[in-house]
Amino acid sequence: MEKGTSRNLISETNRLAAGGSPWRLPFPPLSSRQWGGFGVRHYRVPAFEVPEQRLAAHRVQIQLGRPVRLEALEDGRQLSERFVDGDLIYTPPKIRYGARWGEEREILVILLEPSFMARAAPGVFTEAQIYTAPRFRFRDPIIEATGRALYAELGDSSIGRLYAESLANVLAIHLLRHYSASEQPVGETSNGLSKQKLRRAIETIHDNLNRDISLAEVAANVGMSPYHFARLFKQSTGLAPHRYLLQSRIERAKTLLSETALPLAEIAYLLGFSDQSHFTAVFRRLTATTPKAYRQAV
Repeated sequence: MEKGTSRNLISETNRLAAGGSPWRLPFPPLSSRQWGGFGVRHYRVPAFEVPEQRLAAHRVQIQLGRPVRLEALEDGRQLSERFVDGDLIYTPPKIRYGARWGEEREILVILLEPSFMARAAPGVFTEAQIYTAPRFRFRDPIIEATGRALYAELGDSSIGRLYAESLANVLAIHLLRHYSASEQPVGETSNGLSKQKLRRAIETIHDNLNRDISLAEVAANVGMSPYHFARLFKQSTGLAPHRYLLQSRIERAKTLLSETALPLAEIAYLLGFSDQSHFTAVFRRLTATTPKAYRQAV
């Protein structure tokens, strides 16, 4: 970072520090989603300078598209690197961070609240015990793949909260395992769910086909962390929780289509789809036919 740029950033940092203004981009995202404890935002922003300010959440940035040079201040430390597609920045809470770029850039920003990180590994870390180290311009295939899967979800409303939350938990556990300054390990679990826990989980899902139930809610009903529940559920059933939920909705839809005369829009509402077109798209994807054609064929 050039000396003049550093002085400008530090001066602006000192000016805003007195006001306590939070770190943020003053541009609306192209697309975004917010769930309980985490959110995803896709930006395309012009050349800009963000003064160094303290973060309140774990933030992962993924560079998208064409290369750009980024100059930054991280707790007063000067950084300057050329970012290409897939390069990452990870900044944990309480770290002061500011940045400057001289041309348009496209980024994906994933924000994980400290409470969400703690819920991902209950009994291992409390919120106050999570100490992770910042990283500037690095590569991590798991973080990138998870981030791009969340990015794809922004344009696909059929995926739902269970899937997004499963991805966010994978990201949280990966950050705790590989970027934590604590010596406390986050253990793996290799066995499937017990019959009792599996039955309780399935009952919870079937009882809530009409709404966008969260992974945390299902996991809490069986007394497990969301991350470990999702892994063990898939080991026990062969399906991830979100996939099991979708298939259960479609099986219930088949019953309603064959045994009732309910309009398609009402069936969509009863099974938690956002509208009839959403219902039709998911039904076609999982059965290779439409609800109307299925009803006519039975």
